[in-house]
Amino acid sequence: LVYGTVTQPLTGANTILSDGSYARRPVLTLGGRYAIAPNTAVDLYATNGIGATPATGVLNFMPNGDIVLLGARLVHTFGPGALQKRPYGREPGLVRTPRQRILAGDGFTLPGARTRDRGTVELNGFYGMQDVHGAFFAMAVDHNVELRMSYESIADDGSGSSSKLTSAEDRWTGRFKLQFLDQMDGWPVSLAAITSLGRDMDDNGAFYVAMPVMREMTDKLALRVVPEAVFYGSNEEFGLGLGASYAVGRYTNVFGEYTVRDSG
Repeated sequence: LVYGTVTQPLTGANTILSDGSYARRPVLTLGGRYAIAPNTAVDLYATNGIGATPATGVLNFMPNGDIVLLGARLVHTFGPGALQKRPYGREPGLVRTPRQRILAGDGFTLPGARTRDRGTVELNGFYGMQDVHGAFFAMAVDHNVELRMSYESIADDGSGSSSKLTSAEDRWTGRFKLQFLDQMDGWPVSLAAITSLGRDMDDNGAFYVAMPVMREMTDKLALRVVPEAVFYGSNEEFGLGLGASYAVGRYTNVFGEYTVRDSG
């Protein structure tokens, strides 16, 4: 779906000019929407508006309203939706094995390239040395779409410098995962995109993106490659994660992971 809108205020002003005076300017938006699942779509759009809500959408970006912004938006309609269609689901009778369901999760430090089956809910918690602890809630709200909220308290043992951590404070993070390819459906690899936004108790924010790729070499061995980046304050860090998972039992896997960062 491709769409365009023009919003022209009839009274009042909706922007501020460079000289400080007020004026009325049309708000122009051009975008496209792609339905990635029965209840979920992604919008990509360009606009000279200042916001995405009905209230802020009538305001121009200041000054003069002549700056074009690019945006992306996830649109999800809660509810059962329409009957599952083949483009969103798998071939009749094709279900994930216990091993493949495990691979839908994350490793120790690297995210997975699969989303969980629609409607799956996971609640997880952990506790370790130096009082490190945390928990997360994940839910596959639609086919190939997964949302996660997490809380984490990291270990403050002096090993993390300010150049490697936003801070040593507890933090909250929201994460969105979108799966593009699944090896189960005949693709050579499984591929997903991940975006997360986090904030700690000191109001330091962090923006993280990753594109995990996974190849199941055999029924027991899977390899992962994860290009990733994080942005916080004036810092930018890029990394490449390499991982392997091997099934030693029906419900038991061993992991090995290593990440190379541009900052060492």
